[in-house]
Amino acid sequence: MDVLKDVMKYGPMASLSYWTQGIIVSIFSLIVVTLFAMLVLLFTHGMYANIQFGY
Repeated sequence: MDVLKDVMKYGPMASLSYWTQGIIVSIFSLIVVTLFAMLVLLFTHGMYANIQFGY
C-alpha cells in the first residue's frame, strides 16, 4: 500500500485531482481483473474451445 501511495504522490498523476486519480486506478484495476478472468476461463475451457487464427 505504501508503494501505491508513493506512486500517487510522486508519479505523473500527482498533479491530478483525487477523483481523477481514483478513476484512473479503477479503470486500470478493472482491466487487470478482466484479463485475469479471461485467463482463468481460457485455462478452464481452453481445451474444448475451437480457436482458429487467420484472415
